[in-house]
Amino acid sequence: MIGEPNPDWASSPWETIADVLRLRGIDEAEFEDMVGEHAGFAAALRRGDRYIDQALAEALSENLGASVSFWLKRESDFRKSGAKSSAADFDDPFVWLKELPLKDMVAAGWMRKHTSRLDTLGEALSFFGLRDFSDWTAKYHGVMNSVAFRKSSSFTENTLSTLAWLRQGERAAAEMACDRWNSDALEDALWDIRPLMRQSSPSHFLPRLRNICAEAGVAVVVARAPQGCRASGAARILSDERAVIQLSFRYLSDDHFWFTFFHEAGHLVLHGENHLFLENSSGMMETEEAQANAFSERFLIPEEFADELLQVKPFQRDVIRFAYKAGTSPGIVVGQMQHRKLMAENRLNFLKRRYDWNELSHDPNVVPASTVSP
Repeated sequence: MIGEPNPDWASSPWETIADVLRLRGIDEAEFEDMVGEHAGFAAALRRGDRYIDQALAEALSENLGASVSFWLKRESDFRKSGAKSSAADFDDPFVWLKELPLKDMVAAGWMRKHTSRLDTLGEALSFFGLRDFSDWTAKYHGVMNSVAFRKSSSFTENTLSTLAWLRQGERAAAEMACDRWNSDALEDALWDIRPLMRQSSPSHFLPRLRNICAEAGVAVVVARAPQGCRASGAARILSDERAVIQLSFRYLSDDHFWFTFFHEAGHLVLHGENHLFLENSSGMMETEEAQANAFSERFLIPEEFADELLQVKPFQRDVIRFAYKAGTSPGIVVGQMQHRKLMAENRLNFLKRRYDWNELSHDPNVVPASTVSP
């Protein structure tokens, strides 16, 4: 069993876990079985998408050693360290530059690669629409705080990575043809969008989704998030003329994608002007988030089927039959039943449609994928 060293709290708790696994010759699949988790859990923990909660801390303590409190403190201190680092203002432009996900930004075609730091700095400033570094605080301080300190954020994301993703969304949206922004038109259009949920391929439904939203003045941008950005989606009003819904396809499944889309649309319809709404997978529930969740669920499972959903048995045939009746997809029904605790999270996941970035990258209107894994 391991003792309780005083590790570098700025590093991920996964690094401590990985060190123990290497020493013992345990692979990730064995580790997942050891702590009672599903395939892919280790990768999620490594990326920072999963957290060490009480149950996992107990499993780690039992199987790898150290106390439960050690693992919980390891997680807590790491998150706090990340929050302080990512939320800080920058005085040195080259420190700022170092914090950007430059490799992914270049790989995605968001900016060109340069050999000199000075040229790279100039390219990065141009990407953010800045004349020089002195403009950074004036233009982005408010946005940075809204990203870093929003209650829905658990401080897991690198704030500059998130800002880079948001900025690319603005740039892509500016290139799209849209009618004038109209909240009522968007709400009406969502019922025309709903049948697209049953289409299996993004290459089929994304063009139609964009066209319908553009008629309401909303640019729909799909951009893969760079390393450090945990966002699933974002919504904001760019001007009186245009709004944007930005989606990262983070989980590459139909239930998550469509929930996120309608959730972001809900923010635009319900909460409107002069706000940035950024979603990730964790954190505290705010009133606006609860309202956007309910708005999304109303389109995924219409209200007239809400009571019937409670009676659906967690079996393949029953789910498919209900999905057809409710005009939605089986994967969305599974996701909603899991969310509402009507079905275990490990049941019927094969009914969820899985998307592929290789397919998405062939769409000329999808911002090129970065080098990181989803």
